[in-house]
Amino acid sequence: MINELALHRLSKLRSSKIIWVFIGACVFLALPTILPIIFVDQMAPGSVGAESAAAPFFMLVNFMGHIAALILGITTWRIDYRDGTLLTFAARPIARIELLVGKIIGSLYGLLIYLFIAVALYAVIHLVFFRFAIPGVAPLYLLQLLTAWLSTFGLGLLFSNFGNPLLATFLAALYWFLSIMGNIFQQLPFQTLQVIGDVLKFLSIDNNRTYSLDAILKSDISSVSPILSGIGYYFAWSVLLLSLSILLFNKREFINKRS
Repeated sequence: MINELALHRLSKLRSSKIIWVFIGACVFLALPTILPIIFVDQMAPGSVGAESAAAPFFMLVNFMGHIAALILGITTWRIDYRDGTLLTFAARPIARIELLVGKIIGSLYGLLIYLFIAVALYAVIHLVFFRFAIPGVAPLYLLQLLTAWLSTFGLGLLFSNFGNPLLATFLAALYWFLSIMGNIFQQLPFQTLQVIGDVLKFLSIDNNRTYSLDAILKSDISSVSPILSGIGYYFAWSVLLLSLSILLFNKREFINKRS
């Protein structure tokens, strides 16, 4: 039943044309990052490192992945509210946690498709133009991206329980702002503000927990421990946020609800 619910969620994403949005986003991100490097390398071979194209491309892919994950989380129930599907599911003899887990897995499928599209697009361009050796730790970086997106999805799903999508988006942005303020306070030359910054960073999701892809491609890493630590950090946040979402979802009323 959970996989059936997950596929139902994925079918909703497919019918909303979000897969085409993923493809368009990846192609659009390649224009200002990969194509200029190809052009420069054709004009002056060897003058620019190929990682100069891969790193910014995946940096933007990561950013757009967070946006996609947040939207998926915030709008998890919106279409189901509108077409009455949620009431149909609620009337069936399935546990609420089963319903929510199915929706979560379906959204995860969507994020996996987005990541696959980004990697496949880059792989084709890489094989045709760049062909430098990819470090063996690169898959760990991709796993880190996925777990980071999952934590953002959990954040959106959590705040989706508090109101309409606009309110949920505002709350999520406000929560992200805590991490930014934490970074700023940590850089100030006042111990009290630095402590406040540490507290804000502890309470918020830190999106700078591990090496950049640029460092990985240049093999400028001494150990994979920071990457594994980053994966564990985002996974822990994902479990926490999704667990809170499940607790809140179990207390929701669906009658006469609109989103």
